[in-house]
Amino acid sequence: MTGARRGFTLIELLVVIAVVAVLIGLAVPALSRARESGRRVVCLSNLRSFGQAFRMYADGNKDRLPHTLNAADVTTGLLEPFLTLSAHLDAPLPTADAAGAVTTRPPYRCPSDTKTAPVRGFTYRYAMLDYFQAMGGSDPGLTLGRFIEGQPAEPLLIELWAHWEVPKGSGFASGNVLRVDGAAERGRFPEKR
Repeated sequence: MTGARRGFTLIELLVVIAVVAVLIGLAVPALSRARESGRRVVCLSNLRSFGQAFRMYADGNKDRLPHTLNAADVTTGLLEPFLTLSAHLDAPLPTADAAGAVTTRPPYRCPSDTKTAPVRGFTYRYAMLDYFQAMGGSDPGLTLGRFIEGQPAEPLLIELWAHWEVPKGSGFASGNVLRVDGAAERGRFPEKR
């Protein structure tokens, strides 16, 4: 006599499906957080690359910082300070075709940026822009060394929107920044930027 073949009952099958569904439900949010954490690391790496480019630029230009009076926007042809720094980065600048479609890659774009880079070509804003505008575009005393000595925590580049958090009523936003002293980190800066 041969043994009877036993299969899964409907109840057993439903229990297995329910257990698998619960495990997937627990894993998806953790996977999403891990992906975002990875994107944040890429953004900080981009900022570190810019920090090295700023240092190389300053070393070859009497310790001066690049000047600009306009925020970078590839669609209008305003590329400073990134055009100046591009000689020290191994990456093509963002481009815009005749229809206005923007193509941009690291280090100019953070992978989490879905607002700024697709429109302007750049995720990051030159924080010294406000200073240059106030000074009329020139300050013969503006050197990287002066800022490192006097204001080492001053932001040099600010990540726009990708990882911003703005606590209500604080007047400050927090996000990834490149400091004048070369540190790329999560930092606070005035919300108006």
